[in-house]
Amino acid sequence: MSAKTVLTVIGIAMIVQGITFYLYSVPITQNMFPNVKSEAIEVGEIMRQLLGAGSLFIGIILFLARTNVTSAAKRILFGSSIGFSIIVAVLVHVAITHDSVSIPLFPLILFGIFAVISFLFGDSG
Repeated sequence: MSAKTVLTVIGIAMIVQGITFYLYSVPITQNMFPNVKSEAIEVGEIMRQLLGAGSLFIGIILFLARTNVTSAAKRILFGSSIGFSIIVAVLVHVAITHDSVSIPLFPLILFGIFAVISFLFGDSG
């Protein structure tokens, strides 16, 4: 698999995630925080929409970076591997330290896979 393919796949996945987070912010928030009041759901909805915009932003950058020369694409993938690792670490930390939050397993696994793939096809040198 080439760096271009990895950037394409991860970029598209992040774009889809961003759109999904924006369009389905309320049900996602209700699933993560099933026992909170409507005011908290509204705050979560806003945060999820902002997270969706951030995911969309990252996805667009990664998708457009696939046309860079190989060395630049590999550097972008290496940076992505660090970013995805941070996201996984924060998700695990939240899951461990907050019993009232239900972290979905799918994003944890997906971001973990993205971190590994980005690292394998990125360039740390």
